[in-house]
Amino acid sequence: LISALIESLKDENEDVKNLRDAAKDVGWFLTGLGGQVVNKLTGIDVVAAGELAEKKRAARGENQEVPNGLFDAFWNKKKALHSLKSSIRAIVKGDKPNILIFVDEIDRCRPDYAISYLETIKHVFDIHGIVFVLAVDRNQLESSAKASFGTDLDFPEYYRKFVQREVALPMPNENSYGTLASRYVEYYLQRENERHCFMPIDRDRVDNIVDLISFMRMTPRQVQEVFRIMGHVLATDESNKGKLLWCLGVGTILMSALRIGNPKVYEALGRRELRVKEASDLFRRLDPTHAEWWFTLCFTGGGLNPEDVDKKE
Repeated sequence: LISALIESLKDENEDVKNLRDAAKDVGWFLTGLGGQVVNKLTGIDVVAAGELAEKKRAARGENQEVPNGLFDAFWNKKKALHSLKSSIRAIVKGDKPNILIFVDEIDRCRPDYAISYLETIKHVFDIHGIVFVLAVDRNQLESSAKASFGTDLDFPEYYRKFVQREVALPMPNENSYGTLASRYVEYYLQRENERHCFMPIDRDRVDNIVDLISFMRMTPRQVQEVFRIMGHVLATDESNKGKLLWCLGVGTILMSALRIGNPKVYEALGRRELRVKEASDLFRRLDPTHAEWWFTLCFTGGGLNPEDVDKKE
């Protein structure tokens, strides 16, 4: 966080230098503290941690006494953090929000790291003028917190310590999926003079993709993964661009979407174990207007259970 803040400051002045030095003090102290794990009983060697911080400060011409006990180590860390916060305040200079820090995917980090990150934001960056915007999966973050503090944790109360305003983002609608799909087609499936697609790209194929990802209510990250799969499967050279039979192209779209959106059906189709009734029900929910078309694609492609193929729905 400090590194990103320093890099965003264009002017190199005394305040920026002080911030950098204060960050180094905290960083070296914590590096020494974290590196001195000796055994299960003592846990850490705080003297060695303090000595490392002292050596780094002495290199800048500062003369500090070396901590010689747990209290001294704690006090040294507290002073370093106070110095860091003072340096940040000098940079911010004012109560109006003038620094925005965007943090994405913190819920996807290791549980203890995600919680440590939140605690750092709360205790180090609780400064007027700095606003954090967190993009998180609340349920996943709750799992991380309970992994650290136990399943009895009152997560809403714990979360309220960090978040003052919360906005729930809606799931994408069909128009949003269409916009996202169109952009990913240009990035993952075909790119002028760089990437060529074996499948012909037309409006119907894009609509097929949008229908599938809309029905499966995929997240944007899942949609991206679907296009990555299709990009690998359908990549070809310029001489074969657009030459894939349409049925194979649509089959690739279907299997790529199922691989991410419904792995159970994907596995069943791949093993020729999908029951006729399951397929019929699936495609009626997916696209009532073209359910027979999707069903025929799977039937002729050999993905349905051979014991069911003579039965009629």
